Amino acid sequence: MEEGCADSIQLTGGSTFDVRAEYDHIERILDSLDQNVGRERIRGEILVYLTAPESPEQVDRLFAAGADRLSISLEIWDEDLARKIMPGKMKYTGRRRHLDALEYIAATHGPNRACSNFIIGLEPAESVLEGAEYLASRGIVPIASVWIPFGRPVLESMKTPGLDYYRRVKTGLAATYAKDRDLVRQWSRWVTGKETKLGEKHSGGHAGASALILPAREPMRLPLPTRVHMMAIEGEVAAKIAALFMPG
Repeated sequence: MEEGCADSIQLTGGSTFDVRAEYDHIERILDSLDQNVGRERIRGEILVYLTAPESPEQVDRLFAAGADRLSISLEIWDEDLARKIMPGKMKYTGRRRHLDALEYIAATHGPNRACSNFIIGLEPAESVLEGAEYLASRGIVPIASVWIPFGRPVLESMKTPGLDYYRRVKTGLAATYAKDRDLVRQWSRWVTGKETKLGEKHSGGHAGASALILPAREPMRLPLPTRVHMMAIEGEVAAKIAALFMPG
């Protein structure tokens, strides 16, 4: 922060089966940040990834502790595929619990304060875009994270979709962001630390972060952390995907 190398903080690291203990831990981290860094010295925002709470009101304590934005990730919109690919998540938290929390945040704390990741490459493009539109229309920021095949196969496959799939997702998400302009205002500030002219492309912030800056009506108080992760994808397909999402 002092050297100007970063102006925002993202907290992520997995989930637990004890939401209260997880939220207690997050509160301690936020308090430590305030004590050791000083919230007033963090020029950007603090984004926290967390498990969907048992009761939506539980997220209030994290905003009170200093979080600017909370991400509760659905990851897969198609319910049948979600049950097959992540049965544990669907059993212990489930889709409805995620949506209840996300919609509560948007309704109570305002639009753009709730985010949710979609893993791009595990379900049909149309399904991803349906989920993104559902969230965006309710003031929730859909985030795109590209599937990185490693470890165990998903549905007995380690093969990523073809380039046309990523092109459809990119085009569809751009249309969603353009329609719900409040979700994309001043995104560039979070990534680059400066304002960006309409239509410019940037990569930065995170390894592999990229986006097209879309029209805006007025400055947004909080920047948007939408990003696409490419860092572990290899080969020709990776280069072609990167060409779609990143500047040359």
